[in-house]
Amino acid sequence: MGVARRLGHPVYDCVDLALAEREHAAFVTADHRLLRRLSTRRLEVSIVDLRTV
Repeated sequence: MGVARRLGHPVYDCVDLALAEREHAAFVTADHRLLRRLSTRRLEVSIVDLRTV
């Protein structure tokens, strides 16, 4: 999967991200490792850190 390859992150974590991008929906996660990787990327989806909600 392209998203996983670009982020260097496991596919199973990136499937939901790809779906959120496709559906123009918010992506919600508590995975701090994934959040760190996403913080350096320009994405067309809003990222919500579940730990702060």
